[in-house]
Amino acid sequence: MDDLHILGAGPAGAFLALRAAHRGLRPHIHDPRGLRVWPATYGILDAQHLPSWLLPYLSAPYELRVVARETVSPDFHYRILDNAAVVEAVRQVAVVHTESVDAEGIRQLSSVSAASSALPVVDCTGAPRDNAAFQIAVGVVMDKAAEPTFMDWSPSGELPSFLYVQNLPDGTLFEETLLAHRLRPSAEEYHRVVAQLREQLRDRLDAQGVVARDAFDSAVLREEHVCIPMGTRAQARDGSVCFGARAGLINPATGYSVAHSAAWADTLLDEILGIRQSWRRWVAAQANKELAFWLRNLGAELIMRAEGDTLQDFFQHFFRLETQHQVAYLEGHNGLGVARTMWTLRKHTGIRHAFLQPLWRSPWRILGHTLRRGRRQCQASRRYTEKPR
Repeated sequence: MDDLHILGAGPAGAFLALRAAHRGLRPHIHDPRGLRVWPATYGILDAQHLPSWLLPYLSAPYELRVVARETVSPDFHYRILDNAAVVEAVRQVAVVHTESVDAEGIRQLSSVSAASSALPVVDCTGAPRDNAAFQIAVGVVMDKAAEPTFMDWSPSGELPSFLYVQNLPDGTLFEETLLAHRLRPSAEEYHRVVAQLREQLRDRLDAQGVVARDAFDSAVLREEHVCIPMGTRAQARDGSVCFGARAGLINPATGYSVAHSAAWADTLLDEILGIRQSWRRWVAAQANKELAFWLRNLGAELIMRAEGDTLQDFFQHFFRLETQHQVAYLEGHNGLGVARTMWTLRKHTGIRHAFLQPLWRSPWRILGHTLRRGRRQCQASRRYTEKPR
């Protein structure tokens, strides 16, 4: 039985371990934090092409709404990943290593793996943070009833954020989300943004009659902070390949990558095991994937430059599109589908819409930021230069 070494015990690494074991490989997961149930809430669009093996780990599909200029109900459903069930399944099939290793240790591990099983190490340690666009969110779980909401773009304060609402087993998650932000590299700036989002969430829930401002803190059962680097990808080192967020699978339009990692796990294993499709189809698939990556980054650049009222109006137009166009963009991994959606959306907004103005006013600046963020970064795995907490 061949060993497959996976760096990183997040969802991408876990999915890959499950599929590797299904194919008769022995997965080894390396993470100094061990294999823990992830505290984040992972949502998945039910309209995505989900692999059948993932379905037992998902909640039943349910409807949600979007609030922009008007309230609309998208023609697709939503599911929540059962983190505990996935982690328990991985524990049954994977060998977990918690030694803390540095970049040199990773290279040595790659050499050992190549010699023993001829399989590359798969790096699932997260997206590079240099030049990234960041999705930042503050979420609280409360014992309050509320309608599931994908995006509520009603005005909320200084930052152009939206409210995300999901019903969970232990309560209702209310999350104030900044979709894409060019975060300055300092802890002070991050904490400033988090504090502002928390205040906007407090004000929004008070205005909506969910909980009064002065009762907000006492109503919080648990709180989560999210900071997702988006639009970046790492350059694989010799003897390794990148997967998940580290391979650029995060969609800056949503911050999602979990469903994409699940859908691509078997494709990556095919490549690792030498099961190739025809050269022509492989080239077409790679070109389509690259097109999607750059178009997603272009969209993220425009989102970061938009004010709250601009985003509210833009998403009102977006959710009036046909469902196939909405899903193509929210999935974000079919380059031709993303391009068709962007072209169709232009017909609804007009080329003079404030969201699109930076393309005409400063095209070279937009292009420069997009290219700089999307280039492959040569750096050691972020997780493996840290000590366990």
